[in-house]
Amino acid sequence: MTAPVLTTTQINFHCSKGASTILQRGMTARHTGMLLIQQAWGHKAANQRACILAKGVNVDPLFKLCSRDLMVIVTNLKAIERQSWERNDKIGLLAVCKVRGLPLLLGCDANSHHTFWDSTNVNSRGNDLVENLITIHLDILNTANAPTFRHSVSEEVIDITLCNGSFIDNVKKWRVSDEPTRSDHSQIEFKLDFTVPTGS
Repeated sequence: MTAPVLTTTQINFHCSKGASTILQRGMTARHTGMLLIQQAWGHKAANQRACILAKGVNVDPLFKLCSRDLMVIVTNLKAIERQSWERNDKIGLLAVCKVRGLPLLLGCDANSHHTFWDSTNVNSRGNDLVENLITIHLDILNTANAPTFRHSVSEEVIDITLCNGSFIDNVKKWRVSDEPTRSDHSQIEFKLDFTVPTGS
């Protein structure tokens, strides 16, 4: 059974073993239920750059919808629903969610700049991404003007959290953490509130 409110963390480890260790310790202290991870330490051996870790939550991976950079899970899935999802793998994740009115949440290292998510400038990849997000009706959840990526020369907002309209009211307290990560990316933390009906 899924908790009514799920503490969630999103981070790009940038292949840092130290970042993995720090986050693992923090996961216990903050009672984190779900981690959305890009470039986990050790990912090169598995050729997988995205993963989701869940604790105390019933989740099912949908491998036919997954790729090297995308991990797809759903919560509280019944066997009959799994068959329906996997039959629709060629339609695509966004289309399946739209047709079935299902909530969708994405954590991504966009590696693009746009003022829509508080980057300091706009680049062509950012413009392309904004156009695509508008076309496919995904909302940007970034609400704080805090950098998600830092290195010795600059800092920028390149990590974004996205959702469809069916889930926007369920994401609460989105923030960029100021805790050290030992990665050049910051942790993003938010709550998933399952007490709010999706699509409300």
